[in-house]
Formats: sequence, structure tokens, C-alpha cells
Amino acid sequence: MGSLYKKFRAATMVTKLVFIFVFVIIIPISIISYISYNNYAKSIQRNTSAYTLQASEEMLARVDDYITDMETLTILPMFSFTLFHNSGFALQDLLQDQEVNINKTRQIDFYLSQLNNMKKGINTIYIISDLGELYYVNNMDSIRKDMDQKVLEWRQKARLANGDPVLISTQQINPNRSSPTYVFTVLREIKDVNRFESIGAIIIDVDIDVISNFVSKLDKVTKGKTIIVDKDNQVIYDSNHSLVTHNISGNSLIQPANKSRGSYYTEIDGESYLTAYSESENTGWRVFVYVPQKELLNDVWVIRNYTFLASLFIGSIALTLSILFAVAITRPLKKLIHLMRRVQDGNLDVTFKVKGHDEIGVLGFNFNQMLSQIKQLISKVYISDFRKKEAELIALQSQINPHFIYNTLETIRMRAIINDDLEVSNMTFSLGKLLRYSITRSGEIVNVQEELVHLGNYIKLQNYRFNNRFKLVNHIADELLNFQMIKLIFQPIVENAITHGIDRKQGSGEIVLSSEIGEDTIRFFIDDNGVGMEQEHLEQLILSFHTQFEEDKPAIGGIGLRNVHERIKLHYGEQYGLHIESKVGAGTRIIIRLPRDAD
Repeated sequence: MGSLYKKFRAATMVTKLVFIFVFVIIIPISIISYISYNNYAKSIQRNTSAYTLQASEEMLARVDDYITDMETLTILPMFSFTLFHNSGFALQDLLQDQEVNINKTRQIDFYLSQLNNMKKGINTIYIISDLGELYYVNNMDSIRKDMDQKVLEWRQKARLANGDPVLISTQQINPNRSSPTYVFTVLREIKDVNRFESIGAIIIDVDIDVISNFVSKLDKVTKGKTIIVDKDNQVIYDSNHSLVTHNISGNSLIQPANKSRGSYYTEIDGESYLTAYSESENTGWRVFVYVPQKELLNDVWVIRNYTFLASLFIGSIALTLSILFAVAITRPLKKLIHLMRRVQDGNLDVTFKVKGHDEIGVLGFNFNQMLSQIKQLISKVYISDFRKKEAELIALQSQINPHFIYNTLETIRMRAIINDDLEVSNMTFSLGKLLRYSITRSGEIVNVQEELVHLGNYIKLQNYRFNNRFKLVNHIADELLNFQMIKLIFQPIVENAITHGIDRKQGSGEIVLSSEIGEDTIRFFIDDNGVGMEQEHLEQLILSFHTQFEEDKPAIGGIGLRNVHERIKLHYGEQYGLHIESKVGAGTRIIIRLPRDAD
């Protein structure tokens, strides 16, 4: 180490300057460029993985919806009592009629045609009676070659399911043709509604092109491919059509997938792919989306090359200038060295006074330019780091997918409808609308009519819970229904009235909404016939509107009211907000004051 130091001290000024420029400029720029490139590449991969996973789940949800529709179609024969208007023939009677005639065949064929037209993508619909009769309507020119074997298989699976739908994975129905046709099957046993005994089965073959329509849009965006497998890892769909109907258990394409959703990297034909996968809770099917890594990093590689060339260019200039400036080193250089030491201490607000256009002047000018570039670089790094954290926060928030809640509630509602439980269906429907209004379009301006619809859904849910205890009376003027206002104003106030007023009294409660149009303001009144508030409590609540919230102090009630009051003030100004009037035993009135020209 000592010998190196001695060599450095004995080196020429040109060598020393070159050495300084290498360590002060070229290496930091190279390190920063390398770190920036790696961080950008990782960010692209994370964001792409999250987007691909979300897109695959949305696509799988659409497939689930389609299969649910098919399962709904299979239950219709249980409740289809007539085939024609005023015909007097029931489908279930025809399936149990041992006589075979043209009229019977026409009626069943017509019924199958009606079912066939209810949904696109159906290849063939079959009805098999327990008398051994087979009826079907076919949309394609592809007919099963193994019909006798399939009829026995279908009947056995339908009986084992005992009225529940059965989903059969993809099969090739015409293996001897040059252009094979692939279908997946949904079937259900048909039972006599009176005796609840089996009288046949309905089978629907769905063309695999239905799934292709969903997948092709995703593949076009990812520039990759998609594979869908069932619970036994039999391939339902493959973008390349090379693995359809094959069992790929243990295959490296899907082997790392050991959870219900996630992502990993795999190699296909020597090329690296980002794989995102998710599993359907309804069918147990899993979708695997493969995105080529070269597509992910294509832009990153371009940026890397530009960064490398820019670093090389800047480094070359710095190296050249160091050699040129070393020739004309004079006394002003000491001043420059002094300034550089101040910069090294962290003070970037220094300037070298350029007194000429000679080499020292140029060096001083470039020194000043260097400081400016460093400041800009620090600013860019700070902004880049801020945006990175912001992107990570958005990626984290996007994992909570409200559509999953909506789809789940809709599934519950459809189940309730199938089970003739209209009350549960209505409750689920109202809850879904309530959540959709509250979660989506955050911060959006709405009109009074939308607020009233949202409030009506809330009252419906409360009345389901408390046996129609609450009555909502609306006297708001019709001319104000299109008045624009910030969302979620009425419902928190009514919720506060129910919780702190009506719920504490015996019997039913009434909430009355009314309005008043002034010259410059619009006032809405929300009156309840609850227990009211004592004067001391009312004064504390009003005082809380004008004091800063402190977490270590106990709440005195009305958090929802204060929230609404603060939001109105922030949006419209300090002169607007809530006013409270209350009397023990007489109820409470909330007055909402908004500017008339708010819209």
C-alpha cells in the first residue's frame, strides 16, 4: 500500500488528474447507472407480474361466469313445464312417455333449440331419457363418434352427482378429422319434480373456442401463451393447441405452482418466461400465463445500452479534459482544489469564478457544470426513489381487488336465487351496490339522486337486520335531484342517527329528508325521532367540530358527523358544513349547508 502511495505521489499531474476523474465521475456514474438499471428491471418485472396475475384472474372469472351460465341452463328442464304456449305438454311427461312418435320428437327438439339459442359457444345439447331415448341439437358439423359409450358414461356421472352439475374437462370429439374439435361438457340429472326421481339427463358440449375468445385478448397483450388445467392437471386449453387433453402432472411448466395464486420463472425451449398463475374457487381450474422475459426487458435493455453509451461518452470527455487541463495547471488550481474539498464535505452551493477562456477557465466552467449536473442527478434519484415507493404502494393496493368482492356477492346472490331464497338474494344485491358505491370512484362528485339511491340501499340492509324498524321519508325537492355534491354525505349522517338516536329508543324510528333552496346556498335537513341529546353532550359534539382530533382522548361520539363536516369544509370552504340541533326526547336535526353553485 505504501509503495502504491509513493508511486501516486511521484506520478505526473496528468496521471493524478486522470485518477481523480475516474474515481470521482466515471465510477459513481457507472455504479448509479448499474443500480438504476437493476432497479428499473426489477420494477418492470414486479409490475408486469402483478398486472399479469390480475389480468389472468379477471379472465378466469369470465370463464367461471360462462360455466355458471351453462350450469344454470342445465337446471331449466327441472322447471320447464310446457314446451309451447297452451300446448298442454310437459317436458317431464314427454321424457317418461314410452310411446315414440314424431310429435314427441319435434317438441323435444324444439325445446332443445330454444336452450341452444340462449348462449353462444354451445356445440351440442343432448337430452337422454331413462327409457333409453336420445335427443340432441347440434350447432357444428362435428358429431361424436363414441356416442354409445358416452351416453353410458354421462348417465353414470349424472346419477352419482344426484342433481348437482357435473363439469367434464376438454375432450376431442372427432379424432379422425384433420381439424379436430375440442369441447368441455356440463351435465346434470333431470328429476321428476313430484317424485324427485331420475327421468333422464341433460348434457351440453361447449366449444373450446369460447375459452379461446377470452384468452386471445390476454395473449395479445402479453405476447406469450396461456394454459388452463383442471384439478387433475389435464389441459383444458392451450394457446398452441399442442397440449389440449394431455395430463401434464409433474411437468416443469406447472410444477412450481404450489399455491392458489402466484408467479415464478420457468424455461420453455431454452427461453425464460415469467409465469403468473391463479386458481378458480368455483371449478378448481388453474390458469397459467407465460410472458417471455425478453418482452419484459426489451425496453430495459434499450435503456441499458443508452446508459452505457452515455456513461462511456461522459467518461471519455472527462478523461480527455483531465489530460488537457493538467498541462496548464497553475495557481488558480489550488482555489479549485479548495472548492472541490468543500464539495466533498457536502456543500454543493459553491462556484468557481471564471476569469478567462484558457484551460483553467474551461476547467472552472466544467467544474460548475459538474456541480449542476450532480444536483440534477441527486434530484432525479430522489424523484425516481419517490416514484418507486409510490409505484410499490399502488402495486400493494391493487392486490385488493374489489371486483373479487363484487363477483363473490353476485355468486352468493345467484345461489340464493337458485335456492328460491329471495331475501338473501335481495340483501346480497343491496350490499353489493352499497360496497360498489363506497369503494369505487373515490372522491368523485355525484348528484343527489345517486346519494339517495345509496342511502336507500343502506336503509334496506338495516331493515333486514332490524325487521323493518326504520322508515325513510324523502321530501327533497325534485329540482335538486341533479344537484352536484361530494359523495357519501347523507348515509354517514343517517347511520349516526340510527346508532346514537333511534337505536336507543323503543319501537320504530323515522328519518325525514327535506331541503331548502336559498339565494346562495342549498340546505338539506335530516330529522330523526330518536332519543335526542342533552345540551352538554350537544355542546361537546359541536366543539369537537372546531378542535383537532387527538388519538389519546376518548371519542365522544359523532365521528362520522365530524368526518362529513371536515370533508365539506375542505371541498367547499370554511363557511359550509354541518349544523346540529337536538333536544332530549324530541330527536335530532342535522342541517347540511352547501353552496348553490357547487356544481
